[in-house]
Amino acid sequence: MNPFTFGNPIKDPSRFHGREAEIRQITNRLLSSAHESTSIIGERRIGKTSLLYHLSHPEVSTRLGLTPDKFCLVYADFQGLTDITPTRFWQRILKKMSRSVCDESLKPSIEKLGGQESFDLFDLEDLFESTQDKGLTVVLMMDEFEYVTQNPNFKGDFFGGLRSLAIHHGVALLPSTRRELVDLCHSDEIKGSPFFNIFANVVLRPFPRTEAASLVDGYLSSLEEAFSPEEKEFILRLGGGQPFFLQIAGHYLVDAKSQGLKARPLFERAVADFDQ
Repeated sequence: MNPFTFGNPIKDPSRFHGREAEIRQITNRLLSSAHESTSIIGERRIGKTSLLYHLSHPEVSTRLGLTPDKFCLVYADFQGLTDITPTRFWQRILKKMSRSVCDESLKPSIEKLGGQESFDLFDLEDLFESTQDKGLTVVLMMDEFEYVTQNPNFKGDFFGGLRSLAIHHGVALLPSTRRELVDLCHSDEIKGSPFFNIFANVVLRPFPRTEAASLVDGYLSSLEEAFSPEEKEFILRLGGGQPFFLQIAGHYLVDAKSQGLKARPLFERAVADFDQ
């Protein structure tokens, strides 16, 4: 089986490579006394979703010190939800939260609030005060958050409320977007909100060579057939440090090699398939 895959985010921690500095910065902020929020920024296919999946995996989060008795990690993807409203936003969050929270005694109140047709900031504050009283920090991992910030259904009071929850009620925020949050607002009023001042930015860039080589070596190690230094270098050059393109380059090289191609014909086939 070809170990290189592309098109879907990485969910298996054993297949996740790199981002050690970024993970350290995000984790250190969450573990600080203030449980600080971090904005994850990066272009499409740079690995934002894979990073959030990795951080939210129980084995990984526990190893990082984000143990379930202290942190409730809630992943929600907002991609394509162009007509979402604040009520639907919180219903989606609370549904995910009820599945993630480790304290069974909190589930009835989470599910009750999530089942209401309407609720306000006071209701949310009451809920998150109850999770805070249990010693829990709720981490909202909001993928494709620009579908919220660019949506005119979300006014200043929504972002002000979310900021209040993050500062006073045991909530930490991990939004992921293509660009800085303040550059992805639907109005100048929202752009001027103090909500955007609570984040430190972590920008996902192409892998440095050491992390790219770790990914390539890690995937190739699962194959019985040996790969030469020249073949590994080919994948690194063609992928250019972009995780997505490294996966494509590796996939097509392994595929071409499985057909018995060698040397120049091997590389030519892989390049032709890569450029499709």
